[in-house]
Amino acid sequence: MNRNPLLALLVQLPIPPPGPQPIQGNVPLAAAYLKLFAQRCGLEGWRIEILPAQLANRLGDQALVAAILDRGPQLVGFTCYLWNIQRTIWITQQLKAAQPELRILLGGPEITRDNSWVYEHAAINLAVLGEGEQTFVDLLAALRAGRSTEGIPGLWNRGGGMPIPRTELGDLDRISSPYVEGILDAAEENPMLMETSRGCRYRCKFCYYPKSYSSIHRMSVGQIEANLRHACQRGVKEIYLLDPTLNQRPDFAGFLRLLAQGNPDRQFTYSAELRAEGICAETAQLLREANFQEVEVGLQSVDPEAQKLMGRHISLEAFERGTKAMLDEGIRVRVDLILGLPGDTVDSVRRGLEYLDRVRPFTELQVFNLSILPGTAFRQTASDLGLEYQPRPPYYVLKTPTLDLEDLYGLMEEAQDVFGIVFDAWPEVEEGVGEEKGIGDWGLGIGGGGEGGEGGGGNSRGPMAAGTQDTEERGIGDWGSGIGEEKDSRRVTAAGTRVTSLQHQCRVDLDAPVQTALPVASSRSLAFTLGLKSADFRVRAAEAVELVRQVLVNNPHTTLQVILEPVGDPRHLTAEVLEALLAASHESLSYLDWFYSLHPIRLLGAKRLVVLLPAAREELLDAAWLDEVEDRATIHWASASPY
Repeated sequence: MNRNPLLALLVQLPIPPPGPQPIQGNVPLAAAYLKLFAQRCGLEGWRIEILPAQLANRLGDQALVAAILDRGPQLVGFTCYLWNIQRTIWITQQLKAAQPELRILLGGPEITRDNSWVYEHAAINLAVLGEGEQTFVDLLAALRAGRSTEGIPGLWNRGGGMPIPRTELGDLDRISSPYVEGILDAAEENPMLMETSRGCRYRCKFCYYPKSYSSIHRMSVGQIEANLRHACQRGVKEIYLLDPTLNQRPDFAGFLRLLAQGNPDRQFTYSAELRAEGICAETAQLLREANFQEVEVGLQSVDPEAQKLMGRHISLEAFERGTKAMLDEGIRVRVDLILGLPGDTVDSVRRGLEYLDRVRPFTELQVFNLSILPGTAFRQTASDLGLEYQPRPPYYVLKTPTLDLEDLYGLMEEAQDVFGIVFDAWPEVEEGVGEEKGIGDWGLGIGGGGEGGEGGGGNSRGPMAAGTQDTEERGIGDWGSGIGEEKDSRRVTAAGTRVTSLQHQCRVDLDAPVQTALPVASSRSLAFTLGLKSADFRVRAAEAVELVRQVLVNNPHTTLQVILEPVGDPRHLTAEVLEALLAASHESLSYLDWFYSLHPIRLLGAKRLVVLLPAAREELLDAAWLDEVEDRATIHWASASPY
């Protein structure tokens, strides 16, 4: 064994948070698979590390670059999803600028033959297409031996063509289990992830899975039992089963009994995606006995033509029977409906909304826009189907032969009106929430959550789950897992900044003779709050705009909350000032800005203006000014005067 092994650092960036609340669920299972498979293959000459979740989930762009370089890797591998690919590419460009000899490797569902824009970026040296474990080991072995990496199945090299396909791993026991082997800690990660099968017998054309696997591979009963024993020993509270369609298994009833036996004290809950049409009263009872608390099922469309074009026929009678059986057992049912499917019309979508409103086969409803994902049948046939879509994530459909952009806006708004909810709403502004209590001495927080640990935010879908279309981008075996990681939040970054001193906020009095300086770029967190106070924002508008630009220019993927604190008569905070601040905020666009781009509430995105006003003055301010402000910002009525 070489005494000076090379370092391969694996990184999975999280779904960006819609506010300052902590990030939950970014478990780097794919990276853990790679490390475990390399160990079991006896790979020598390399040390494989996974960037801890406390860093990946919290560090701003520049701080993340510093933390990676501080570890001195020879290769950095990124798991890429539609919610992190653009930030990942930006990070790789900074890494290569600082250390040109560093090798950059990408993998995950965004790395496909039909997603050519990703390969255009010169910072990327290597990319894994498809299932990643075998390719990763072959790559590291070749690099250590000084051999060429060209010709490795499944591996794209800069300057070369697309690789020959990789034969699928097949035996999932070979990568089970990173938890049992101590690579991931089931006591710290939430939830614990289990992938008991890869591949799907269904051929939904919006989904990545059918193009990813030629057959279905499963974990053995013995390995499933070992995972469940470990979960019991580690005090796990929730297990999420990553199988693309849980009840596609021919032994589904027996599988549920196995899950129940492995959870004798009902210590943990299960959740998963399945097809409601395949559920009967008996299997619903077995789901409950295993302690399933929630399932997600796809309706997608009630229109026969849309169902035909997406390759997914749905019997509404069977769908209702299955959802009712699960609801009767006390299992929460989340139903998905997709807007923008080819074949759907305004009338057919309305029929779907009316059907769901009448039957109510759900505990929670998710309505979201169709994404033309890389590697899917819809991506390959988009031109033939007459689909126009965004060229970058989240790849939303913008027009079909039967739906235009205004129809898509209008239908989402109708869905919200019918069910009385706002899909993917921003978390509410609250006072005195979280361990840091928001910003400085304001005591203002967003939606519950201080900075530390793992929390959550928004609703159960939204940016937290990236608008999942069934198993749209799960892609576990093909490098990406999709959902946080390790320990050691006390590591020091290259800038000498401990995670405990990461800067989450800065408050600037624009009228002060000497203004507070922004924290250095490499010390800022991913979610950052900028507070601005003035007795006349009209006079200080240019300074306020410049501060917003400074925050974003070197940390462009920041989730930015700007708190505006007008002193005295607040009407000096005019519509023109707010427009200027919004314009500066959107000079740099990130994933959340595009995620919310088809939302009826046009203000939603990665940047948010909050105007802080005293509740005691609410009745004294004229409605016209308040309307102007609310068209551009969130008003928070503070219980105590901020002045």
